[in-house]
Amino acid sequence: MTEVVTLAEKLAQKRAELREQGKLKFADKDAPPPAIPEPPPSVTFMAPKKNAELDAIVDGIDIVTAYNKWSGKGIVDPGSRTEGIKVRCPNPAHPDNHPSAWINTDKQVWTCGACEMGGDKFDIAAWHFDMPVPGYKSGKNFPELRARMAASMGYVVKRENGVTTVEKPVATGPDGATIELGPPSPPEELAEVVELRPKLDAIEDIELDWRPLCPPGTFLDTYMKQTVIDDVPEEYHLWNGLLAISVAIGRDATLADTRPVYGNLFVCILGRTGSGKSKSKYLLDTLLHMALPYSPTDPWDKGVLRTNAPASAEALIWTFQKRIVDPSKPKGSPEELYSVRGIIDYSELSSLVGRGNRSGSVLVPTLMQFYDAESTVSTVSRTHGTEIAHEPYACAITTSQPKSLKGLLTISDATSG
Repeated sequence: MTEVVTLAEKLAQKRAELREQGKLKFADKDAPPPAIPEPPPSVTFMAPKKNAELDAIVDGIDIVTAYNKWSGKGIVDPGSRTEGIKVRCPNPAHPDNHPSAWINTDKQVWTCGACEMGGDKFDIAAWHFDMPVPGYKSGKNFPELRARMAASMGYVVKRENGVTTVEKPVATGPDGATIELGPPSPPEELAEVVELRPKLDAIEDIELDWRPLCPPGTFLDTYMKQTVIDDVPEEYHLWNGLLAISVAIGRDATLADTRPVYGNLFVCILGRTGSGKSKSKYLLDTLLHMALPYSPTDPWDKGVLRTNAPASAEALIWTFQKRIVDPSKPKGSPEELYSVRGIIDYSELSSLVGRGNRSGSVLVPTLMQFYDAESTVSTVSRTHGTEIAHEPYACAITTSQPKSLKGLLTISDATSG
């Protein structure tokens, strides 16, 4: 008969064997507890808080002051004007002997209608100090640029042991006395850095999982599989694919509502320089050129017209006009208007904002008419008369950098649609 041994008995036997072999020791109950080891001395990293005084100096420089001081393209006096202030383009690569740029002091931006560039006071200063544009926005370049801007305004900027101090400019009176031009700078406080690494979870959360949105076998599924093999963010290709679908259906499909809802998209692709915004648009352009070529002579053509940066409302409407004479009618009969579907491409949002801010410009309201897919979009002027686009179908695409949006868009843009 086999003897049954419990687990507790087996453990007791094992302890006894280990005790005899000297491999098992019991703690002395009366012995004092071991001392807690002291941790090694920690290193505290100290980083300066934002220098409030330096920020106040740089933020107090408006775009007109920056232009007059650093552009080297002359002096401008805006008077009471806040927009449509005509100047020579501050881009040193663009001579612009016949001024074609404008400054908007409400939004603190400038834009050039000739070279289609735009920016703010920091771009003007960066060119003056021979810093890369837009490379000055990355790494240590931007703090360096701000310090140079303050120094150029007469302030003394010093750095010592990672601490930046700003001293007010000092002048000397006729009797040799020292005159202080401002209150002394307060000492800069230090704050302890809590965490230097970014939260990777938060970065992953902003990715868009496009696969559930693309049923297998559909155009969008095929388009994405063919385009995501490159190094461009997948979200760019997704929105370009949606644009392709949008212009393909045109006015042939709507959502049932009191007022028909069309699928025309106005898309702004955000990304840093070199992220692949233009590269992703090239694939869309190639696809539309091959699959949906535009014909200016076919009244019922459903091809897609690509128009780049119309400078005015009249030019935009004229682009979406298809005037064709019916050959079956008597000679001399007037031209008839037919529908055009297309994509309006502004390479930079700053260019669009600058043109829309010109004095007397109705470009933005006209774009809103296209976005609302109105049956007719028209404009009237004493110079060009009446321009009408019949049942136009327009999508739009532009690009920008995330940090530029703050200077380009204001609350008034949101309230006005």
